[in-house]
Amino acid sequence: MSSRGREIDVGAVHAKLAEAAETGASVEVILVVRGRVRPVRAPSGVVRWRMRGDGDHVLTFRAESVVAATPLPSTSRRPR
Repeated sequence: MSSRGREIDVGAVHAKLAEAAETGASVEVILVVRGRVRPVRAPSGVVRWRMRGDGDHVLTFRAESVVAATPLPSTSRRPR
């Protein structure tokens, strides 16, 4: 059970991702990630965003891939 109270069948998700990887199929994956963001400019001048989540997990992405961005209340932010 996730922290939001939704049941997640991790095995089914793994199977879908494995099948897509094996067949070379394109998939759309929607993630919910919490963390701090900062812009990162590539040598080509393109701006990407880097997000640091819990621990050492880092994700980089283009703004075009973002569906929504919601600020969290300051009480739920981790101290730096």
